[in-house]
Amino acid sequence: YNSTNSIETCLWVGFGICIFSFVAGIFLTILDKYGEKKDKAEGQEVEAEKVNIKDLLKFALPFWLITASCITVYIAIIPWNGIAPNYIEKRFDVSHTWAPPIASATYLTASIL
Repeated sequence: YNSTNSIETCLWVGFGICIFSFVAGIFLTILDKYGEKKDKAEGQEVEAEKVNIKDLLKFALPFWLITASCITVYIAIIPWNGIAPNYIEKRFDVSHTWAPPIASATYLTASIL
């Protein structure tokens, strides 16, 4: 790292984004409360939806297949991508500069297809 692109700068940028998100969340909460008060003043009923755990059984099969696919990706593929460059480098005797592009070939192929 050089003096202009230090880890400290990255941390401050991340901190700034977190603070912005927090302030935006507070602002949206206040805006939502204002909207509910306005609806009540105009005579509109504001009913809260009741959520029941049995409602999960009403989701169709495609939802559950997509959910299973996402869980599989997060459990198996993403951790593999974290260790894949080192594995490829050691197992196939590939240079340190070529191992990450080879490991990311799956993403490139998926984006093209």
